[in-house]
Amino acid sequence: MPALVYCAAIVLDAPIFDVSSCLNHGRVSHLVLFQAPNSLLAMLWQDKSTSPNRSKSLIMSRHSVSRHLRLAIDDYDETIRRFTPGYDAMLAAVAREFVCVRPSRVLDLGGGTGSLAQALLVHGGVGNIDLIDVDPEMLAQARIRLARFGKHVRFREMSFFSELPPCNGVATSLALHHIETRNTKTNLYRRIHEVLPPGGLFVNADVTMPRAEPERQQAYRLWIDHMMACGISEEGAWQHLAEWADEDTYFPLEEELASLGTAGFHSECTWRQGPIAVMVGRKAPSSAGR
Repeated sequence: MPALVYCAAIVLDAPIFDVSSCLNHGRVSHLVLFQAPNSLLAMLWQDKSTSPNRSKSLIMSRHSVSRHLRLAIDDYDETIRRFTPGYDAMLAAVAREFVCVRPSRVLDLGGGTGSLAQALLVHGGVGNIDLIDVDPEMLAQARIRLARFGKHVRFREMSFFSELPPCNGVATSLALHHIETRNTKTNLYRRIHEVLPPGGLFVNADVTMPRAEPERQQAYRLWIDHMMACGISEEGAWQHLAEWADEDTYFPLEEELASLGTAGFHSECTWRQGPIAVMVGRKAPSSAGR
């Protein structure tokens, strides 16, 4: 008896293939269709750069990780690794960038439960950290995680759209994709460039997503495959991406680097795994030129 072969398909507003041809192919015995919520792929593939520019400072002031990711804060550290390809390697890649620079104070924007701050302090080279986040639940977990570092860490419940305190370096991981438009993000990069001294370092680890096909579909496929390898069903993985699409915007890597350049940084990508990239902006060591 031949093995049963199942084919799952996401149904969009427009047909994407001929169902009868799929069943008549011979090797497919069962076809499972499920309706993508809110036209799932339409949301994932849309270009938000031309959408109305909502007040992001208002949105970020209300951002809640437990609501956005639909998880208990106590489960965040485990779950974020199931959601994010190369999560620990990503943190280590960010921390390595600061070892040679050895800044006395680094701002951790959207610092969450303190995973990045911990990596920066453990690797050495960073003297003190201001961990900035709008989510009080995340800050509470960060205070527990980072208690052993004592006065080397200060916690600030504030948005990264607020006035940034003085620093020698800025780091962030999986936070700035909540900024909806490239113009708004570029303006934030400018503000970071202004607050940094000559030779200052900005490192952003985040999701990047190509605009062109088939590269865009391939990037999402790699992301889905990672979540499936971590025990999440394929349907569940697509559902997560659909839910995140309400608040998240992923720009292509080349656009992220261009925005850093527009803000005044020398920019480069120093690490990448699937859709996750570590992007570095270096401020010129003197005010004379870039």
